[in-house]
Amino acid sequence: MSERTPPSIRRILVPTDLSPASDNALGHAVLLAARFGAHLTLYHALEVPGPAWVRAAGHEEELRRRLAAEARRDLERRARKLPGTHDVVVEPDVSAPSMLVDVALCRLVQATLPDLVVMATLSREAHGARFPGSVTQAMLRNAARPVLVVPPCCPAPAHGYARIVLPTDLSEASAEAFPMATLLGLSFQAEVVALHVVPRPLLSALADNAIALAAAVPTTQPLRDFVGSLGGARVSFRVEQGAAWERIVAVARDGKADLVIIATRGADSLGDRILGSQTERVISHAPCPVLAV
Repeated sequence: MSERTPPSIRRILVPTDLSPASDNALGHAVLLAARFGAHLTLYHALEVPGPAWVRAAGHEEELRRRLAAEARRDLERRARKLPGTHDVVVEPDVSAPSMLVDVALCRLVQATLPDLVVMATLSREAHGARFPGSVTQAMLRNAARPVLVVPPCCPAPAHGYARIVLPTDLSEASAEAFPMATLLGLSFQAEVVALHVVPRPLLSALADNAIALAAAVPTTQPLRDFVGSLGGARVSFRVEQGAAWERIVAVARDGKADLVIIATRGADSLGDRILGSQTERVISHAPCPVLAV
């Protein structure tokens, strides 16, 4: 397919709830800002805890102003350590319910159109799989901007991203992730592992059928033809069999990837509406940050 022009990363938005997980995500934003000379915006949407809101009956505005001032001080303390240009934004008009944070953040993204949003996954299911919270899901589904989702305990690598996994189903929609992979692959001199996952064939369909058996063995040539050179980035090609999101996660884990870059596909089937899109499933289980484009 034809080469696509790499994007630029000049403005990075970092939503934060002032938690350690958000500080961890900030580390990745700092890494990228330093590499690209990008402007950082730290954003906090103020949420007033329900009990505090009830206790402040008649003095809600005073409580809101006090909490907003505390949040701004916390953000400015973090900002003092940041490289390059940056600013701090505290949204004081969000109190309860928390769903309003989604609305406030989406409104800010639509108004400012950052080149990249960097945020944390904050919830963890008991069996160890992370599930993006409502704010993260809102960004993935509505922001129409690249979103880097950083899981807990994945600090930014000191020397940048060395190995990037780039899944594709050989569709034009999946190729939307290629320009960002080109940009980061070249900028960090990373190995980009182009990955295509094909369904595992039914054994009954292959029984006593030598032609079908030979055809079922996947090759990398269609993947090579589709991905191309990625602008001169260092690319390797890999084809796996199985469930797409499971193999993406396994390749990232086994290959000690620093980053997965994947195109968003949305909830385009009944199963996806129940279980989440392929991208959300990868984010939920990946051992490294996932950049959804």
